Amino acid sequence: MAGVPSTWNFRVVKKGADFAIYSAYYDHNGELKGLSESPESLDAEDVESLRETLALMIEACDKPVVEYGEEIGGPARKST
Repeated sequence: MAGVPSTWNFRVVKKGADFAIYSAYYDHNGELKGLSESPESLDAEDVESLRETLALMIEACDKPVVEYGEEIGGPARKST
């Protein structure tokens, strides 16, 4: 399907002075195409699912921070 992001992950997003984890969506070229409307929250059916989601969120802390409001459509830029 054209225009549909091909993958996603969690990313740390800086909005003003605050940091939060959002879902980030990428196209087939790996370019950031969008973010979830609001920060992600933790909700799981069992402890193992919660642990898996937490592990993915922790991985987001090792990636460059995305500045909220930056132009979407290119590689995510690291926050300064």
